[in-house]
Amino acid sequence: MKYFPIFLLFFAIAISLDDNKTLYNKDLAIEQFENKYENNWYYRWNDYGTPHRIIGSKIPFIFDTQNEKLSEEYARKFVEENQYLFGINNSNLELWVNEFGNKIRYITFNQTYNGIPVHNARIDFRFNTVGNIVLFGHDAYPDILVDTDYNLDDQRALDIAKKETQFSKD
Repeated sequence: MKYFPIFLLFFAIAISLDDNKTLYNKDLAIEQFENKYENNWYYRWNDYGTPHRIIGSKIPFIFDTQNEKLSEEYARKFVEENQYLFGINNSNLELWVNEFGNKIRYITFNQTYNGIPVHNARIDFRFNTVGNIVLFGHDAYPDILVDTDYNLDDQRALDIAKKETQFSKD
């Protein structure tokens, strides 16, 4: 039960963000993206208004994708250079996956907020063998504003979680 309040915080972040479904103008984001990169992209948006997947033409980065460190650096560079799509600083992205397989480099970052991992908040990249981005996705939450300075005892945290999830033993 010691970590239950932290779980509740993740849950509260997810609930509070659910009320703010559209984070930015999709049409404007697509226009900016396509002005910067070649056209021929497929977009799939999630319920929170961020691009769950953008797949299509390559985004030219040429580097050795066998190099884990370079792969992470180029992914972070892309996030930094395209804040209109992400709205999250690299300091709030924790590397979770950096693997090479099937001629693809897989990079996954988990979002953190005030040093706390945000549940199911991730940004994914796929680089081909020469280092071009061929897919990326953004299922994180730009502009989180949640008070992480909480003081709940275990019972109060449990009561809130039961109420919010409509928990029933039936």
